[in-house]
Amino acid sequence: MQCTALVRLAPRGHSSRRLLRALNGALRRVRTLTGFRRWQTFRSLEAPEEWVIAVDWDSGTAARAAVADPVLREWAEAVGAQVELLHHTFDRQLGRWDSVATLLRVSRADRARLTPDGRDSDFALRALAAPGSVRLSGARTGAGTTSICRIDFDTEDGLWHFLESPLCRAWSRKATENSEAELWGLNLPRLEVVRASDRHLARKYSARPRKTLSLELAFHEENQHARVRLEGVVDSHGSELSERFCHALIQNGCQRLEVDVSGLEQVSAQALGMLTRAARSVKDRGGEFVLIDNEQRVNRVTRSRNLASSLTARQAK
Repeated sequence: MQCTALVRLAPRGHSSRRLLRALNGALRRVRTLTGFRRWQTFRSLEAPEEWVIAVDWDSGTAARAAVADPVLREWAEAVGAQVELLHHTFDRQLGRWDSVATLLRVSRADRARLTPDGRDSDFALRALAAPGSVRLSGARTGAGTTSICRIDFDTEDGLWHFLESPLCRAWSRKATENSEAELWGLNLPRLEVVRASDRHLARKYSARPRKTLSLELAFHEENQHARVRLEGVVDSHGSELSERFCHALIQNGCQRLEVDVSGLEQVSAQALGMLTRAARSVKDRGGEFVLIDNEQRVNRVTRSRNLASSLTARQAK
């Protein structure tokens, strides 16, 4: 199972130049170790003097070997680093596109108030509907006292929009209610390295010009009932993003999936294909798919293409 080494730095007494030299030295060493996947450096939005590093490894064995490495141990002692190992709990990806920016959320609780299992995963699922978000991954310690969630965005506007969103505030409010210490950090691209094989895969599916598409998500009945509203244009990129998003909802246990297409500028061939596959997927699991279309555009097209049997449509309210 993949593992993340979470490194916290409070570099008081260290100049920025000295700290950067130290980080670059540690990064050069980490890249030579077996099992290394990715190194990301984040700076706290609330306290810029606090830095957090997330280093991903192929396995817990590789991560523990890195923590025990004499060179890295000496570095950690020199900069006052605190290290924790976290196992991955979820990874939801809408597409294999390079991210422009990444947010890191770190939550800590004492043993009497552990972070509830599944809570961050549920919030992360909702965050997939946020404009510009393309991937969310989570990890936590075995004791459950520390958890992290990384949110990748393909636009900087999407990142700042999320930080000001009701969803982000609700997430923080839940942490406060559970007496958790929360930190939000923004990645520093200069201090980020991805294993060569993974970087090649990301470039293969590099971002291309896209038409605007936004998704809005609402849950009912303890996540068993989800409603997705699409607005804008569903092109090939939007089709893949929407389909992966619907698939994530179904995998998470959604039994009734409503998709509102009344906000689409047009019903494209890509949109029809996505809707048909999503409908079949939820029905194969014994669930219900409902299409909401205020102009009945999809019905007119599907009747002519013999796809109507896959879709249950009703008028948007």
